[in-house]
Amino acid sequence: MGIRIPDSSFIQLLTRELNQPVTATSANISGENDCFILSDLHKGIFKRAKLLKIDIYFYNAGKLKIGERSTIVDLTKNPPVVIRQGSGEFKN
Repeated sequence: MGIRIPDSSFIQLLTRELNQPVTATSANISGENDCFILSDLHKGIFKRAKLLKIDIYFYNAGKLKIGERSTIVDLTKNPPVVIRQGSGEFKN
């Protein structure tokens, strides 16, 4: 499970108004190019959602800033293992 606090005043307001977190998956498919604008979203996301019978809602924030990725750490391992080093630092 990943936890992220986006740098979006709209999404932060939405979660405050709902008084609960918003759950989401990544808009990227593993191994595919990153998506920084809604029109570049991999079409397989829609197909997969339809097969799983889930609703998809998108918030179009325009073109996203290209920045350093998040650090991803596998906490199921002992000791934890950094899977991808990004802008965050993990201290074990």
